[in-house]
Amino acid sequence: MNQCRPQEAEHLLRGLLSKYPGRADIHANLAWTHKKQGRATDAREEFKRAHQLKCKDRDAYWHWSELETGQEEWTASEEVADFGLRVFPNDQALLFRKGYAVHRLAKERYSEEGTNNEVEKLCRKALSLMEDSLKAANAEQKNNNILSQTYRALVLTAETLRDGPSILRYLTDWNRRCPTDMHYQSEYERLRFKFPDHLPPL
Repeated sequence: MNQCRPQEAEHLLRGLLSKYPGRADIHANLAWTHKKQGRATDAREEFKRAHQLKCKDRDAYWHWSELETGQEEWTASEEVADFGLRVFPNDQALLFRKGYAVHRLAKERYSEEGTNNEVEKLCRKALSLMEDSLKAANAEQKNNNILSQTYRALVLTAETLRDGPSILRYLTDWNRRCPTDMHYQSEYERLRFKFPDHLPPL
C-alpha cells in the first residue's frame, strides 16, 4: 500500500486469509487497504469482521472510527471508539476519537436546532472525553497531531457553549503543550474578536 500497489496488497492479504482463516489482524489490515482506497463499505465490513474476531489492534479501531467520521456517521464513530476502549481502556487516541465524534454530533445538532439542553449535554460530554484524553496514561507517547486536534475540538466545543473562560483555558494549555502549532494562532485570532473580554490581543 505504501508503494501505491493496492491490488497486490489486497491479493497478498486474501492469500493469507485462505491460509489462516479467522485471523483478526489480517481482516484489520485488509480493512485498512480498503479505507486507503476510499472503499468505505468494504472497509467497514472488514473492520466489523476483525472486531467480531476479538481484534487486539488499537490502530484498527482508530482507523474504523475515523472512517465513520469521514462518512459523517457520528454515532457509529463513537460506538467504534467504545469498542476499542473496551480493549484498550484509557487510551488517548481512542478517547479523542470518541470525544470528537460527540463534538461533531453536538455541532450538527446546534446547526439544526440552535442551543438547547440536548446540545449542551452533548458538548459537556465531548469536553469531558477530550479532557480525559489529554490526561490518558499514554498521552505523552502520542504525536503532537493528536494533541492539536484535541485542543482545537475542545476550543470549538467551548465556542458552541459560548464559554469564554474555558476557551481561554484551553487555548493557554494548547499553546503550552504545542508551542509551534499554527492552528493555535489562527484559532486564537479568530476567537479574539468573538470573545474580546476573555482573549487579549496576542
